[in-house]
Amino acid sequence: PVYIVSGRDREEGLLKQGATGYLQKPVDFDQLADAEALVLQKAKDAGSVLVVEGPTLSSDQVNTIVQKEALSVHAASDLPSALELLADTPALAIVDIGRTQQDCLTICRELKRHDAMLPIMLYGDRKPTTEEEAKLSEFSDSLIIRTPQADQRVLDNIERFLQTMPAENTTQN
Repeated sequence: PVYIVSGRDREEGLLKQGATGYLQKPVDFDQLADAEALVLQKAKDAGSVLVVEGPTLSSDQVNTIVQKEALSVHAASDLPSALELLADTPALAIVDIGRTQQDCLTICRELKRHDAMLPIMLYGDRKPTTEEEAKLSEFSDSLIIRTPQADQRVLDNIERFLQTMPAENTTQN
């Protein structure tokens, strides 16, 4: 996680780019200590990942990928189950793009409707058509096609999403 200390007042853009928090100079020692505590707590409280399973993705696969990150994985096989699991406030959702396009689009749209800040990662064996990708990109934040490097890309995306999760008291002036 990154915390920004700056003499300029550009907080919003920095937070959107992934900063955990922002302090505007002059900064005293207590503010720095609070910022450090927030970064450490955020790293510890990564949370859970919601996996909406399908023909090319299972929660076991995601468990294998994220086991080092101390994240719990909650699996849903359909939209009603996924919406129910949103009560656990997952850090992000991973949706199998191997589902039918309409099913995948509906799941992504409904997840965002219920939690607009939830990052959604699409994962699967095939690259969607340009038209499919345009529709899905409205409701998703990342697309990963299974390759030999896919596991590392999933981890990288999870880390990026966790760093940009909104938290209470992330900004101070």
